[in-house]
Amino acid sequence: MHLARQGFTLLEMVVVLTVVAIITSLAVQEYRASLHQAERAAVAALLQENAAVLERFYSERGSYKLSATQWPALPYVYYPASTQPSYTLAFGSTPRNTDPDYYVLRATASTPEEGYIELLSTGIMRHCVPEGGTWQCRVWP
Repeated sequence: MHLARQGFTLLEMVVVLTVVAIITSLAVQEYRASLHQAERAAVAALLQENAAVLERFYSERGSYKLSATQWPALPYVYYPASTQPSYTLAFGSTPRNTDPDYYVLRATASTPEEGYIELLSTGIMRHCVPEGGTWQCRVWP
């Protein structure tokens, strides 16, 4: 008489749990990466909104600066605005170091490994991250 086998062996259960753990780990990494990408896209949109305000300012005054040593106020300076900000938006240089027809807007992440996103007055946007002791920048998106 041959008895029917019921249930799983311990080895089968361990193998299944290991595979599930690996798949879950990969899914969590992808989820976090997509959250960071969405956050960077939202920050890029805020940089573009700030740039639009500066363009209106320039059309009225003929300069992106209030004076030789002062930038105008930006409407969006934090992302997100309602909680602990993960990005701070500001000018990327001092007014004294730029000509009146040029600016750099920079969104700096609160975590150094995320780097920063820059929008130049020429419309070029780039994402810069620290790699090997230097900043590596690539045009973004």
